[in-house]
Amino acid sequence: MSISEIIVVRPAELNQELFDNVLGKDKAKNEEEYRNGVKEMIARELARNSEMLFRVDVEKAMMAKYGDMELPAEVLKKRLADICQVKIEEQDLINHAKMIARAQFAQYGMTNMDDDTLTDYARRILADKNYRPRIVEEVGDVKLFDALKDKITVDNKTVSLDEFKEIATKE
Repeated sequence: MSISEIIVVRPAELNQELFDNVLGKDKAKNEEEYRNGVKEMIARELARNSEMLFRVDVEKAMMAKYGDMELPAEVLKKRLADICQVKIEEQDLINHAKMIARAQFAQYGMTNMDDDTLTDYARRILADKNYRPRIVEEVGDVKLFDALKDKITVDNKTVSLDEFKEIATKE
């Protein structure tokens, strides 16, 4: 038996190369800007979880109040969308598809894709007749919940990740 390779894992040095690899070229010039950038990146990722929790809470409240109505969910959504004047534009679909494309590229470590590449990939996603309706529904849901958020009182609260997990697991 012979050893062909030894891999040593060490913490990365806090330098411009690390800052550029993690946040993108010239997004941070020093350790403080880097740490703030990482915090913002984590907050953006967790914001999605917060939005999902908000949706679940709204759905529970709607079901508690109107759960005995004999309306399919799609009819209720359409009614609410009409009341809130929710309109889905092509640019909304492209932006959402770009977000999906960005996430797909990130899975393969490609985090700094230029906007033209993302837009081109987003247009290809939207051209898929099986995928487009799902994106339309997702964008509609996001816009509907954003409109509902403007019409209700939302109690925003900053919590730690552990506190968030506790809130999310409560029924």
